[in-house]
Amino acid sequence: MIQDWLLLALVGGVAFLDRTAAVQSMVSRPLVTGAVAGWILGRPEAGLLVGALLEFFWLYELPVGAAVPPDEAGAGLAAAVVAASMPDAADLWARLGAGGMAGLAAGHVGGRVDVAVRRWNRDLAARAREALAAGKEPGLGRLVLVGGARFWAAGTASGLALVGAGLWLGPRVPEPTFRGLGLLGMTLVVLAASVCLGRLATRRAKGWFLAGALVGAGAGKGAWPWRG
Repeated sequence: MIQDWLLLALVGGVAFLDRTAAVQSMVSRPLVTGAVAGWILGRPEAGLLVGALLEFFWLYELPVGAAVPPDEAGAGLAAAVVAASMPDAADLWARLGAGGMAGLAAGHVGGRVDVAVRRWNRDLAARAREALAAGKEPGLGRLVLVGGARFWAAGTASGLALVGAGLWLGPRVPEPTFRGLGLLGMTLVVLAASVCLGRLATRRAKGWFLAGALVGAGAGKGAWPWRG
């Protein structure tokens, strides 16, 4: 368990760095971090589903300019850890409900961490300006590396906290709440689809979205909770 905790924290650090500070290869998306966390904990289907749910919520949230969206990387990680570590009696809908709520909360906490690191890095810009004013080489390469290292450290520390909380919370979700969590999971799916649908700009895009939803609902009808 300790090895999983540390490994997931390292994944969180890399994903946090990938969000804005470096590379931006999209491995920080909740669909990826959720699937990776679920795989590490032995329940890849739970991690993938809860990551896909959060992806719908934040698909159009972009860190453009001064805008700081929720930390979707940490959200996917925390959601998958809670969903994957719940007792075996929990079905996928219950895992989706518990993990989804944990992920939404973790995303907003991680967003605050992102803002804090950006403020912390302001001193690096001040150092560069002071060096230029004194006619010295500011060492921009080194300053960029320092700023990236701070993002990685903050992401890893945040990952340690989120994963630790998820590993503690998941196994302690009481079985009598599973039915309610399943209903919550279905509600979150509808809400996430509504959020995504509302962001689509054209009728054609909305039509394709609805067509895909219908096909998916038909193909996955065996997973419906009211199936006899």
